[in-house]
Amino acid sequence: MFLFACVLERFMGLYASVNSFNQLTIASEQREEPLKTFPPRAGEQVLL
Repeated sequence: MFLFACVLERFMGLYASVNSFNQLTIASEQREEPLKTFPPRAGEQVLL
């Protein structure tokens, strides 16, 4: 699950527009606290 979250976080950063950002948090139904919160990543996609 962690590896999938890492790939998803990177993918979302590549395809978000330049003036936006994303921050992924993965959680499990078995735990109350999040498993991992990734730092905010700026978008890299240029809009034409």
